[in-house]
Amino acid sequence: MKAGVFFYLSGEHPDLPEGEVRAILEAEGFGYEIRVGFPQVLRLVLDPSALGSVGERAGMTHVCCLEMFACDADMDAVRATFDRCPELEIEGTFEVRVRRIMGSSPHMRTMELERMLGMLVEKRYPGLRVKL
Repeated sequence: MKAGVFFYLSGEHPDLPEGEVRAILEAEGFGYEIRVGFPQVLRLVLDPSALGSVGERAGMTHVCCLEMFACDADMDAVRATFDRCPELEIEGTFEVRVRRIMGSSPHMRTMELERMLGMLVEKRYPGLRVKL
């Protein structure tokens, strides 16, 4: 099963971090499809089990994650897109962190976005606990 994933890459070089991730995937035999990305963000479609290999081996990748959804940088668009994304089977704790990468979307307030997403997750998954 393939899914959308993303990698938050270090900004120490314009090409090496992405090349490192792609080399790891190819060495491990994971096929992938490239999605439109952003500076320091590599978006792919691949088998999510590949995230563990990249996470263990990549030195220029900060985060490897399953992508739940992507939308315009607008609070209403985030809320509407979250409401339409499929439910996951998850349990335990969660936390929401928003990172502004290279000054992107300066009109968005990151703390407000974190708070809104946290409330949406709590509403959808009442059994989860917030990890502070």
